[in-house]
Amino acid sequence: MLTHERLETGWTTTEEDRAAAAELAARIPQRVFDAHMHLYDIQHFPRLSPMLEWGPERVGLAEWRELVGAQLGGPERMTGALVLPFPAADLPIGPKNDYVAAQTAGHPTAIRAYLVAADTTLAEVEADLDGEGIGGFKCYHCYSAREDTQQSYIDEFLPDWTWQVADERGWFIMLHIVRDPALDDPENQRQIREKCERFPNTQLILAHAARGFHGPNTTRGIASLRGLQNVWFDTSAICEAEPMIAIMDEFGPRRLVYGSDFPVSHQRGRSITLGTGFAWVATDQLEWNDRAFFGQPIQVGLEEVRAIFHAADRFGLNEADLQDVFCDNAERLLGLRAVDPDLGQKSYERALTIIPRGNHLLSKNPDRMAPGQWPPYFREARGCEVWDEAGRHFFDCSSHGIGATILGFRDPDVTRAVIRRVSLGSCSTLNPREELELADLLCGLHPWAERVRLARTGGETMTVAVRIARATTDRSVVAISGYHGWHDWYLAANLGESDALRGHLMPGLEPLGVPRELRGTAQVFEWGDMERFDRIIAEHGDRLAAVVMEPCRGQDPDPGYLEHIRAEAHRVGALLIFDETSIGFRL
Repeated sequence: MLTHERLETGWTTTEEDRAAAAELAARIPQRVFDAHMHLYDIQHFPRLSPMLEWGPERVGLAEWRELVGAQLGGPERMTGALVLPFPAADLPIGPKNDYVAAQTAGHPTAIRAYLVAADTTLAEVEADLDGEGIGGFKCYHCYSAREDTQQSYIDEFLPDWTWQVADERGWFIMLHIVRDPALDDPENQRQIREKCERFPNTQLILAHAARGFHGPNTTRGIASLRGLQNVWFDTSAICEAEPMIAIMDEFGPRRLVYGSDFPVSHQRGRSITLGTGFAWVATDQLEWNDRAFFGQPIQVGLEEVRAIFHAADRFGLNEADLQDVFCDNAERLLGLRAVDPDLGQKSYERALTIIPRGNHLLSKNPDRMAPGQWPPYFREARGCEVWDEAGRHFFDCSSHGIGATILGFRDPDVTRAVIRRVSLGSCSTLNPREELELADLLCGLHPWAERVRLARTGGETMTVAVRIARATTDRSVVAISGYHGWHDWYLAANLGESDALRGHLMPGLEPLGVPRELRGTAQVFEWGDMERFDRIIAEHGDRLAAVVMEPCRGQDPDPGYLEHIRAEAHRVGALLIFDETSIGFRL
C-alpha cells in the first residue's frame, strides 16, 4: 500500500511523479501562467483535509512556484498567476483575502481574486476593492444557504452586484458552477447567458472546464453558450480530454487557459467520469492497494497536463496554440499582454512583398473592401463568425467565403468527415470511393444531369464547362454575364479597346498574357440587360457556343428574364450554363 510522508517543505514526490514530469516537460512551453491556483494559511481552516495536512502549513508565491514548477519543467517557467483565496465556509473570508493580498503585494503578474460569500454586500467590501492587484471576484458554493450546497444555483452563492462591478471595471469572475449536471443544467445555462449578455465587460471564467469532471456534461451543454464573447474556461484539475475538446470545438483554443488548481494539483490520483457523475480516485479518498489497483498513482497536476496534451493532439494544436493555452490566453484576459490591433495589416504588408497583390484570390483581397481596415487574415471561423489575427470578432454579413460556404464555416458534420478522411489517409495512388458517392448525390439533386466531373475551384469548373460547350457545339464564341474567374476564355472579353468587363463586376481584370487571337470570343452583357443580350444573339448567334451567366446574385431576376435567355440560347443552338459558385447553390 502506498503511504504518504508529510514534509515541512511540501508534498512528497515519487519516482513515478518525476518520470511523468520529465516526459511532459518537453512539450510544456517555456512560459506558463497559472490561471487557477490558491494560496493559504491552515489557520484559516476549521478542519483540514488530508490534502492540506500533507502539505506546508502556509503557502505563498515562492512555495507555489517551486511546487507547481516541479510539475511543469522548472520554477523558472512560471511567469505569473491568477491567485485565489482557498474557500472554507466556517470561518470569515476577510483573513483569506488579507493573506492573499499580503502574499501578492509587489508582484504585478500575480493578479488576485477577491473572495465573496453569498451574503457579502458591496457596502461591506467597497473600500477593499481598490486594493493592489485585484482583478476580479471568486465565489464558491460552500457559501450558499442551501443545505446541500453542491446543488446550488449560481445566484444562490454569487452576489448579483459582483456582475455590475466587474462590468464597470473590466474584471473577471471565477465561477465554480455546481449541481449534478453542471453546464448541462438549463438553469445554469440561463443564468450564465443572461448575465454575460447583460454585462458584456465582465469576463466570466468557468472553472474546471465548466465543471467538466463529468465530461459529457460539458460536451452536451457547451453549445448553450454559443456566441458569448466574454466566457473563458480553465483546465484546473480536469484529468480527461473530453471537456477540453468540447470547449475547443465550440470556442476554439483561445478561450482555454491553464490552471493548476494548486494545491489540489498535489493530491495523488485523478478525477474520472463515472456513470452520471464523477469520482476522485485519489489516495486521500481511498486505500490504494495492489489488489484493486495496478501501478502507482501520480499527482493530479500531472494527470491534468496529460489530459491537456491528449486534447491538444485530438484537436491538432501546434506549439503556438499550446503557448496560448499555457500562458498567453490568460495574460490577454488579464490585461498583462497587449494585443496589437494592426497585427493583420502588418502581416499583409509583408505579404505584398512576396505574394503578387498580397494574396491568392482576387475576391478575398482586403484592398477591394476597405484598404488598411479590412482584416486580411482570419485565425478562426465558425458558423458566420470570424476572428482575425488580433482576436477581434466579426459576424460575416459580406461575401461569406465568396458565397460558396452554404453550410457556414467549420460545419461540424463536414469537419467530422474531413477529420475521418485525413485520419484514414487523404491521398493515395488509388481513387477515393467518396467521389462516386458524391457523384450519385449530385445526380440525385439534379435530375437533368447524367454525369459529374469534379474540379477544385469555381474558375476551373467554369473553364471545364466552357470547353465542354465548345466541344459539343463546335463553336467558339461565348456570351458572358457575371464573374467567372480569371482564365483565358473569360478575360478574353477585355482584349481590345473597350475593356468590356470594366464596371461589369469588378474593374482591373487585366488580360495581359491572354492570347490576342481570342479577341472577340467573349461577348459581355450586363445582368438584366435583355437588349444587349439580344444584340449578341443577333450578331453572334450562329457562332455562339454558350451563354455563361450568374442567374442572380444580390436580387431576384425579373419575371421572364431567365426564360427569355434560355429560349434564345437554345433557338440558336447554344448551351446555357448557370454559374452558381458565388451564390452558393442556394436557389
